[in-house]
Amino acid sequence: MIQIKKYISREEALEQIMEKDKDYTLIRHDFKAGEIIKSHKHPVDEWVIFDSGGCEISLGLESELIGADNNLAVSIYLPRNQKHGLKCLTNISYWVLRKTR
Repeated sequence: MIQIKKYISREEALEQIMEKDKDYTLIRHDFKAGEIIKSHKHPVDEWVIFDSGGCEISLGLESELIGADNNLAVSIYLPRNQKHGLKCLTNISYWVLRKTR
């Protein structure tokens, strides 16, 4: 099951997701409508936090339509070693938060 949560802001999402005294990497991505990020996996847990736009995200055999919602930040949890990818339905902007080993 794809785990989706909504937050008032990106800052609130980061505050709620990040554990104290742990190392994380934060990466910003912007993609154009129609772009596809092929299925891949990472050896660490990952969260995608959307600022704007919509996409179809896949996790394992599941897929779901996701998008920024009424100026709320939308986060998706992607567990380590699980294949995931996305197809941009609109121009999108999002942040990826990864636990550092």
